[in-house]
Amino acid sequence: MNSTSLSVTDLYGQWLSSLSVSEKLDIISLLTDSLRNKKSKSEKVDIDAIFAGFSKDWGGEGTPEEIAASLRENSLDTRDVEVW
Repeated sequence: MNSTSLSVTDLYGQWLSSLSVSEKLDIISLLTDSLRNKKSKSEKVDIDAIFAGFSKDWGGEGTPEEIAASLRENSLDTRDVEVW
């Protein structure tokens, strides 16, 4: 191992040493599950599902397209951009 790997390992070791046995077992379980349930890189990501959780935070219940259109309509930007 090189020195960078050791320092990262030492850092995690120090962090893990401060956790309770229960917390350490939870982390082991999560890591084990992540290794067993590798997702295929070719899986299609549902963008609407990802952004659905943020709709209320952004002040509306609209679709991402509706929210983007609303932002464009209410823009206060008056600058002119030269086409080159």
